Amino acid sequence: IVIAAYLKFKVVPSQVASKMKKQLFDFVRLNDVLPGQTQRATFHITPAALSVSDVRNGNIISAAGSYELSFEDGSGDSDTVQVTITGRDTVLSVFPA
Repeated sequence: IVIAAYLKFKVVPSQVASKMKKQLFDFVRLNDVLPGQTQRATFHITPAALSVSDVRNGNIISAAGSYELSFEDGSGDSDTVQVTITGRDTVLSVFPA
């Protein structure tokens, strides 16, 4: 299993109260991988996959800012990549009133 998670490491002003450390957004199960072999895992990443809960009102938003994506295989090995979502925070789902 390859686990895909993100960390928001440049917090935007609207989310300074967020205590989120790491958020799982996807995983892929790879079958029949023998020791020493490699297989490729593909993830389709959208802004919605990197959504967060707005600390002010509970809405689910795509928050502008820099993120670190982490891909881990459970053995302690991991790869990371940095991505940036530009623009304004976008509401993806409104929290019920």
